[in-house]
Amino acid sequence: MKRAFLSFSLSFFATLLMAQMKGNGSLSLPFQLYTLEEFLQFRDTVNNGFPQACADLHTDIDLSSICYGDENSNTFVQWMPIGEGNYGTKYQGRFNGNGHIIKNLYVDSAVENFRGLFGATRKATILNLGIEDAYLHGGYYVGGLVGNGDSTTIV
Repeated sequence: MKRAFLSFSLSFFATLLMAQMKGNGSLSLPFQLYTLEEFLQFRDTVNNGFPQACADLHTDIDLSSICYGDENSNTFVQWMPIGEGNYGTKYQGRFNGNGHIIKNLYVDSAVENFRGLFGATRKATILNLGIEDAYLHGGYYVGGLVGNGDSTTIV
């Protein structure tokens, strides 16, 4: 009974997230991302059971409000990647950045693996996307765009 409830909860959660983004995440009708909130919804949708989700980015995204390190206040908040390789989720969709950039990506943990904007990918396509002002320090498989890419096309 718990397993069925968990499955229902995850699908209900994913449906709620998809309802807030334009598109359905397919290759022919990708999610349309215009805000930081929609970008985060996309990440959470991928990480919560839709790794094949496709998206088109329509603006630059600044992550400084959600991931940062401040030595003065001893506050550190890390980026949770799209496709968390540690937990088996690998991003498998098509992400078109449309010439936009993601800036202020922050990862600082010597014990975290599969870290980057995309943590782990498998047969994914990532195109027309830039990364600017990223700070990355991690365990194994760490990169600015992709921590670990398996048969992934980056253009």
